[in-house]
Amino acid sequence: MASTLKNLTLLAGMMAIYFCTVVLAHEPFKALKGKFTATQSGVYDISLTINDAADSGYVCAGHDDNLNCSVYSLPGDTRVCVLFDCYSVIAGLRICFIKADVGIRAASNNLSFPYNFDEKPQFVSHDYWDSPAWCFDVLFDCPET
Repeated sequence: MASTLKNLTLLAGMMAIYFCTVVLAHEPFKALKGKFTATQSGVYDISLTINDAADSGYVCAGHDDNLNCSVYSLPGDTRVCVLFDCYSVIAGLRICFIKADVGIRAASNNLSFPYNFDEKPQFVSHDYWDSPAWCFDVLFDCPET
């Protein structure tokens, strides 16, 4: 079970790295896309600004004082959150594993869940929409600044 969760964590990290490859381009980009599956239908648009996010149904889930950014997600679902800086521009992504989902998934396979995200420094506990979750951030950076 621990190796499965380790693989899941690595997969989530690889997905996040995929998002970052767009940011490393030297030209300004007009669109940001994320891919969660191997099929073409697995490509999703990711909002570049708060206005774009609001138009796509995202709402403010909170504010991260440590990063000084706004956290937006679909209402009631924090599995993928978009982080926006003080200029209302995308600053990164927050990938969350809802704590209740993890236990339910293990129980549905008659497995115990000995893995403890709280012991892993890359995961931080957050609570959005009354759903405690373990989250990690992928922050975008501009090489020119």
